[in-house]
Amino acid sequence: MRVIEKRLEEIRPYEKNPRKNEKAVPAVAESIRRFGWKVPLVIDRDGVIVAGHTRYKAAKQLGLKNVPCVVAGDLSPEEVKAFRLVDNRVGELAEWDFELLGGELSGLSEMDFSFDGLGFDFQWDGDSLGIGQPEPEKDPKAGTDGTAQAVLYEPKSEERFLHMELFNSKGVGEYGIPAILPEAYEPRPLIPFSDAAAFKGDPAGYGLHFFLDDYRFERVWNSPQQYLQQLEKFSYALSPDFSLYTDTPKAVQIWNHYRKHWVGAFWQSRGIKVFPTICWSDDSSFAWCFDGEPQEAPVFVSSVGVRNSKESMKLFLAGYAAMKKKLRPSKILHYGKPISEIADEVEEIEAFQAKFDKGKM
Repeated sequence: MRVIEKRLEEIRPYEKNPRKNEKAVPAVAESIRRFGWKVPLVIDRDGVIVAGHTRYKAAKQLGLKNVPCVVAGDLSPEEVKAFRLVDNRVGELAEWDFELLGGELSGLSEMDFSFDGLGFDFQWDGDSLGIGQPEPEKDPKAGTDGTAQAVLYEPKSEERFLHMELFNSKGVGEYGIPAILPEAYEPRPLIPFSDAAAFKGDPAGYGLHFFLDDYRFERVWNSPQQYLQQLEKFSYALSPDFSLYTDTPKAVQIWNHYRKHWVGAFWQSRGIKVFPTICWSDDSSFAWCFDGEPQEAPVFVSSVGVRNSKESMKLFLAGYAAMKKKLRPSKILHYGKPISEIADEVEEIEAFQAKFDKGKM
């Protein structure tokens, strides 16, 4: 099976899809946010979805630009129609073993794992499921016929949003952006975070980058403690490059800038060497997108993806000039081949795949 990445705008839902899935979209979106994208969409040769309509809608809700896909090119049109129905139907034939499910949920509960937003919007009574949880108080509005009532879990604000119980920083600028401290730079090859767990080399000789689609590393924000031991093995990590797309609301852009800095500052507070990834949107972002970045220090940038659009090139060069003026970096490290306009000013860090292709790894 060959998995490819396609732009979301190139994929089309099947117009006659009989499955009603709107209620499942938020839970699937939350799952992708927490765990990354693990199950590709199945599409036909024309880019029409065969399986994965809910994941497609979740991707749109998350603002993803690219998604992994498998092209069912070996199926005839009749087989595509049949598979589309069968794929939806077979999941309905399975049932829960509630005794085993209770044990699994109980174990996760002891590990303080929250199912908030993942479709398990209930508490169990301690007998068949939710072992060890206190029995919820009876809802005065509940009926008297003995029917079990769902009890929604409302997480605390610090659990849901800011991880304040793990790390708190006064922050910089109008939006309180956590500051990333300057670090001394030593050249190291970079590998993508998505390859870190399966990496076979000595991680101490490599750094980790996040020049990836956001869904591949959302989990470092959603579960920040889970990846500390993995990150500690590498020479350094770049701050996670949460996207600042110009077509997303300003509030989302600022939120992504905050998250990038909170994660980077949190890692530094745990002894991990972190170098800042500098990114920007349009010129309206210059008022805040450099907040929290170290001045007169090494920084990382990338112009990968801007060559095919004059507007993207213009925005990149404007932000690059603003970054130099604001931060006065001691060294500018560029991931991938730089555009000619800045090639003489930056130090190129060759893309991991390019090194692999040349037989250097």
